[in-house]
Amino acid sequence: MWKLDETAPAKTHRAKTPRQYGIRYFDYFFWDGAAVPAQRYRKDVEGQPKEVKWGRGGLGGRSQNEVAPYLWEKASGAKQLFVVRGELKAELLCGKGFAAISLLNQKDEVLVSKLQAMRADGVEIVLVPDCDEADLDKWFRYLSNEVSGVKQLLAPGLPWANPPADGGLGIEDWIYAKSPSNEQILAAISSTEAIDQDAKDLNTLKNRISSIISENPIAKDKLALSRKKANELGFSLSANEIKGYIEDLSYVELIPYSHTNPMPYEGESKIWGDLLLYDSTNLIVAPPKVGKTALILHLFGCMLRGESHCLGQPIHNRCKTLIVVGNDMTTMQWGRLLIREGLGTLVGLQVIPVPELIIFAKDRAIQLNEQGIQTIKNACTYNRNSMLLVDTIRSQTSSLGLDENSREAVKPLENLFNALAAAKSKTTTIILHHAKKAGGASAIDASAGSSAIPAAFDQTLNMNWLSPAESGLQEDRRILVSSSGRGSQDQQIVVELVGQETNVRWISHGNAKDLIKAEAILRVEEGLSAPRARVYDQGQTLYQSGKGIRYRAVMELLQCSRFAANRHLAAIHRAGLFIRTGNKGNEGYIYYPHYAERIEEGSALSSNSADLGGVSDLKGVSDPPSNLPDLDQSSPSFLTPPSISPSKTAISGDVAPFQPILDQSSSMCTLSKKKQPSPPLETEFSIGSDNSSDPLVSLNALNVRQCAESETPPDPLVSLNARNVRPFNNSLSSSSSLKEPIPTSFLAGLTSNERALYVNDSANDTETLKPQLEQAVQVFRKGEWESGWTICDSRNPHSLRIRTERDGKVFQLANQRWEIDLRPEPLEVPASPSKADARATELDTSSEDLQRASIRVEMPATDAERDSFF
Repeated sequence: MWKLDETAPAKTHRAKTPRQYGIRYFDYFFWDGAAVPAQRYRKDVEGQPKEVKWGRGGLGGRSQNEVAPYLWEKASGAKQLFVVRGELKAELLCGKGFAAISLLNQKDEVLVSKLQAMRADGVEIVLVPDCDEADLDKWFRYLSNEVSGVKQLLAPGLPWANPPADGGLGIEDWIYAKSPSNEQILAAISSTEAIDQDAKDLNTLKNRISSIISENPIAKDKLALSRKKANELGFSLSANEIKGYIEDLSYVELIPYSHTNPMPYEGESKIWGDLLLYDSTNLIVAPPKVGKTALILHLFGCMLRGESHCLGQPIHNRCKTLIVVGNDMTTMQWGRLLIREGLGTLVGLQVIPVPELIIFAKDRAIQLNEQGIQTIKNACTYNRNSMLLVDTIRSQTSSLGLDENSREAVKPLENLFNALAAAKSKTTTIILHHAKKAGGASAIDASAGSSAIPAAFDQTLNMNWLSPAESGLQEDRRILVSSSGRGSQDQQIVVELVGQETNVRWISHGNAKDLIKAEAILRVEEGLSAPRARVYDQGQTLYQSGKGIRYRAVMELLQCSRFAANRHLAAIHRAGLFIRTGNKGNEGYIYYPHYAERIEEGSALSSNSADLGGVSDLKGVSDPPSNLPDLDQSSPSFLTPPSISPSKTAISGDVAPFQPILDQSSSMCTLSKKKQPSPPLETEFSIGSDNSSDPLVSLNALNVRQCAESETPPDPLVSLNARNVRPFNNSLSSSSSLKEPIPTSFLAGLTSNERALYVNDSANDTETLKPQLEQAVQVFRKGEWESGWTICDSRNPHSLRIRTERDGKVFQLANQRWEIDLRPEPLEVPASPSKADARATELDTSSEDLQRASIRVEMPATDAERDSFF
């Protein structure tokens, strides 16, 4: 067997096999069988280290992970396969009649699956490493762990218990020195259990390291002594492996936080609005040239200048130093950005950064490998409370030979995050990443490459044009910035980089919600068909008078059927241009423009409504508008006042009451102010015309709406406070006017400022005791029954709403219960006035007084007045 001469000089027994100087080429194939477009070559020059590279053209854009090992195509059908690293080693073994392949990648998942399949078919796999840590701690250990049952060929006579870090001897040196036969080579094959024999002393090593930890507080001493003891026991462990053992053996079970062990609180974890997190990992995804790098430089510039806000968003925490890993741009590009944001000064032909800035540009690129991460960690540790900007992920993965679409692409980032977390340097990390062409609503959707990349971050930020150009020049330069992640809440803002040359600056357009909604509304409005555009315009016109629109108005506008009118209104509502209230009854919903105050059916408004007439009540809610006029009528709002004191006498003189005018060309009812003779009226609800048709009576306003006769009489529904309520017991005839005087018993609780609700004189007591709209009632308040109230919402007897008027102000109470909080006003039968008294009263009521009464509008009480009243 070959033995090293320990007494000979180091150069003698450490000498490698003599090299043949020159260039040799090797043909490779992809795993799919296609030939690699370029050859791999090895260049040996005397006095210089070897050079192994791909030829011109490289892999044609494909990843090296797709390339199979050298000579893999000749391994098919072999019963024994030698695995080495180095094309010359593989050719040497093949020349002796063995099947051999040369690894290209240190870790190859495809090769592992292929070798596992070969092992299942009975093929013997023999791993042939060099005697150094570069082979033993990397590909040899990887394949030994991943492929069960592999064998090993360790060239005899080499220091396998204590190998050098690199450059060790291997199988080719043994063959060159001793020319062993094939039988001798096969005899040197052994089980991997031989190298695992050292693991029997592992418990001894762990015990010794535990003693070293307890006896030596200095970290460097722990490492040196532990490594020495490992070498004594025959272990060849790297410094990182020794550190791992020390960390594992130093572990102490943590005490969880509880009421006896409170957790520390460091305050606000945000750094800028709700967009970026402090002392956390942030990912910014954007298409090229949107301005992601410039935005972060602007943010740090605002911090450096001591500004409290940046682009309208508060700066919650400040970083003292900006460390830039800027492999994506040259020094010239970085210089322009630094000068613009005040982070650098141009002196001659040099840009001098501010002391708070450390930058690694493209010409001094730093990679997220072991050495690069250590450099970044040292810079962040020395400059605590720093902002670390890495620009970009793609520049890092490509330089490390990683596929951006694979799970491996996120490992350098995870290694960086773990190193910074271990250093506890309070570093706010911001990583820039390119968006895929299709984009996305969020950073996770828009992120290019593997989905594991955005998943590794605490917070993600998506930047894109607010209105992306479909083709050609991007004219709208507004940028939508959207955050999502572990922050307190997601946020959207719109910013823009404006100006030219030296006057370039960032401006804020504020919160994006209003802008996005306005853009969406504009697009929907532009997409409306001509008929629906007319309906939408009519709805906006009516709303200017405080009204909504119903299907009847659409029928008249478009001369269409009821079903078509409802379809138009519903379509505009679904598009978001209309909001609606009420219910789907005989009169249908009431529609308002999208910018009107929203009304929820069956519930109260949350605030006063100047447009729709809502009035807040005592309990913090507000009443659905009780004074909305009939919304399918085109008359101005002042023609239908919400409340008019009823006349006690007949109207005479030149005063023209409001009378309905029937439009003979359609079935729609309109109102018109017309001077007409005034027949004697007992009350404002009496119908004194002998030729009146089927009336629909509105009890909210002083008007009587008459509709054209039809073959089928309409269902007589009475509009009460914009709600559909069926008349009680046919009190109003559908074919004739009231012929007899109204019995006084029906005027229960009627006062001069209240309306009467008439019921049939044949109604029994049970019917009359039910709560009715506009019924006069008493309310139990402050320990006694108080009069002067009327019901304004009678839909639910357990949740009634009542109103009263005091000193010209209207007050309301909600959630009143029938027969508990409310009871009918006791019936008072007034004495019948004589004709002389009636005539005197008529003379006292001047036409000027009646005119003022006809235009009086209810005034809701203010908050202070309500507080004082209640």
